[in-house]
Amino acid sequence: MKKILLIIVLFFTFLININALTESVIDITEMDIFELQEAVDNDLINYETLTKIYLDRINEYDKNYKAIININENAIDEAKKCDEIYKKDGRKSILFGIPIIVKDNIDVYGLPTTAGAKSLKDNYPNNNATLIQNLIDKGAIIIGKANMSEFAFMASSSVSSYGTVKNAYNTNYSSYGSSGGSAVSVATSFAALGIGTDTNMSVRGPSSANNLYGMRPTFNSISSQGIIAYDITRDTVGPITKTAKENAVMLAAMKGEDEKKYINTNSTLKGKKIGVLKQFINGTATGLDNSDSEVKELFYKTVDLLKENGVEIIEIDNFYNSTYNSISNNTVAGWTMCYAFNNYIKNTTGTIRSFNKLAASSGHIYSLWGYTTDCSRTVSSNIISKYDDKKISYKNAFEKLFNNNELDAIMYPTLNNKLLKVGTSGLKSNAMHISPVLGVPDITIPMGEINGLYYGFDLIGLKNSEKTLYDIAISYNEINNTYVLPSIAPNLYEIKEEVKDLKELYLKNKNKNYEKVKSKELSEEYKTIINDIKEYFKNYNEIENKEEKAKELTKDYNEIIIKINNYKPFSIKTYLPFILGFPVLILLIIPKKKHKRA
Repeated sequence: MKKILLIIVLFFTFLININALTESVIDITEMDIFELQEAVDNDLINYETLTKIYLDRINEYDKNYKAIININENAIDEAKKCDEIYKKDGRKSILFGIPIIVKDNIDVYGLPTTAGAKSLKDNYPNNNATLIQNLIDKGAIIIGKANMSEFAFMASSSVSSYGTVKNAYNTNYSSYGSSGGSAVSVATSFAALGIGTDTNMSVRGPSSANNLYGMRPTFNSISSQGIIAYDITRDTVGPITKTAKENAVMLAAMKGEDEKKYINTNSTLKGKKIGVLKQFINGTATGLDNSDSEVKELFYKTVDLLKENGVEIIEIDNFYNSTYNSISNNTVAGWTMCYAFNNYIKNTTGTIRSFNKLAASSGHIYSLWGYTTDCSRTVSSNIISKYDDKKISYKNAFEKLFNNNELDAIMYPTLNNKLLKVGTSGLKSNAMHISPVLGVPDITIPMGEINGLYYGFDLIGLKNSEKTLYDIAISYNEINNTYVLPSIAPNLYEIKEEVKDLKELYLKNKNKNYEKVKSKELSEEYKTIINDIKEYFKNYNEIENKEEKAKELTKDYNEIIIKINNYKPFSIKTYLPFILGFPVLILLIIPKKKHKRA
């Protein structure tokens, strides 16, 4: 009987352990990557713990969102390796040890690339996509692969054979697509940063709907090697982040460039000139959608905020016309999908070895038969150049618009109507009519919320003007930081006040060099207490009475600081007056000897 009871106890102890949450003295959901790295530097957390917390959040909350397809089973081991390297040599990058989620049409070695289709569940790449290798070279950790609109087909939602991705802030609403899984994963802190792809609005739509920054960079400025493409004339990869500064770092790192390339330390809104395309707000041109009244109101509040901070706004009534709309609609090259897939699949192993076999397979929800007729079409640089030739008049007009008005950027709402509920249709957006067609950079920037759901605006520049766009976005982010963690995916653990007090005391006094006090005894005592505090942070998850231990350490720390502040080392100068005055004092207190008269 005793043996049976022991087995039962051990069994439930095992269950508790495997379901135990990883805790920390910091709330990672409130921090950007710069703050996370500072926390590592301050010994408050290490990369292993950081990665475990993100994995715990995925395990706890993704059942509600369906944002993740696959997890990197080596993520914790990779984080441990980062800790070893950091301890020995320090970090080599801002992204070092930072967990990143990747849209599942981008190759990550060791994980299948499915494009959201179970038909490709055993499609393993032979190498990392170039942009992924660039990130790994900087020490980033790919934590997993994100769900998406299958084959990147839909902008209004992210629905695949792996499920429907729900909005980060309200699961009754759409995440938008096709990079919905990446956007929701960042918004809910399943990872620190995310990567998506954008054909027409597939980075910017989900980023806008989930209160994030999403960049569509200048076309062909990032390698497309190792990505399942839909339209080779428009598809580009792009970063999805909570802040503008993180986005700038990600874009440079994905290119393998200096992470600070797009960050201007003196960024400002003052003196910037931004054009407001009124047609793209009111839908007063062929092919454009009108905006919902509340979206307009939020947009113009954003415009007023920019004005208040020194931006000159130029209202533009007439730019877009039926000619440009025709160019936009008639230069989509989805017919290149078969050609692109058959080239892509050569560098993978798996059951599916051609687009026709993919179309004939049963593991996907969207039909591909309409694309198989294009498999026999020749795709050449000559054909693609004809698409570019069609765009010349539109391109010239766009550049003229900028030059004549001396603009730094133009802006309009990313999504024109209120967010769609899951399973509904009716997307209204003008975000696909400029940047995907002309190949210019375009970043969606959060404006704020309407009834608990979030909306953004597109900020567009000329080719290769990413630094200018980030200059505006980073400055704007400083005056209007809208990001909040979704209330339906809160921090998984409570940080007690006693623990916060210890952390604040430690950080407040960390750089005051108390260990250099000129008392060996006090110096050693101080170092011992500091080591005890660091061990407390390091082993936080193993400590049973966290609050009591924190109180004890806080008390000991305060006491040693008081001792050090009150310590007065012996100095000959201090006591010199007393030493010199001592003989005089003796002479004064010794009675004088009286002499008898002769």
